[in-house]
Amino acid sequence: MGTLGEYIGTGGDGFGFEHGEIVERLRAGLVEDRYSKKLVRQDWNNPEVLTIVGASIGSVGQTQADGSQRRQTTVAALLTVTDPNADVVIGDRIRRGAQVWSCVEFPETDKNPFTGWRPTLVIALEEYHG
Repeated sequence: MGTLGEYIGTGGDGFGFEHGEIVERLRAGLVEDRYSKKLVRQDWNNPEVLTIVGASIGSVGQTQADGSQRRQTTVAALLTVTDPNADVVIGDRIRRGAQVWSCVEFPETDKNPFTGWRPTLVIALEEYHG
């Protein structure tokens, strides 16, 4: 008997989502900080774009906050990517069509302690309205 990865046809280095989505990872472009003169990631008008295949975004829930001037809704979601080595870090943004989420936690990848198999990368996302 082989590994689960071999059973589902990926050779043990992850697995595919039969109905996975294509999303884009946006990373702010570099600009020079006017005080320190160092390059910092702040240019969201010209972000670096990376296409990620084999993704799934699942809604976790939402919260609403009433302010004196407006009402804000925060939608939480989880992005699961079949490539455990995908280049996504905290502070990046994920775009699916017109929706854009912020990566708000460090990405996590589970690893089987017996085989070293790492099936996915999971990233906590938030989307803000209001």
